[in-house]
Amino acid sequence: MKARDIMTRRIHSIESNATVLQAVRLMLQHKISGLPVVDANWTLLGIVTEGDFLRRTETATEDRKSTRLNSSHT
Repeated sequence: MKARDIMTRRIHSIESNATVLQAVRLMLQHKISGLPVVDANWTLLGIVTEGDFLRRTETATEDRKSTRLNSSHT
């Protein structure tokens, strides 16, 4: 199986000057977990995902104590 076999073909994107709230709403509206971020010329700048919203002040999900493991814990 290849990535092309499971990829989403209808792509929703968001411009880099959009707010975090706009991105969240768009992802919820379309039931997607990630958005390509583009500039005014439709050049891909990056991707924002559900994971990027975790522990964020803007989405009221910040966690003051990190529970991430680092390589010293393995």
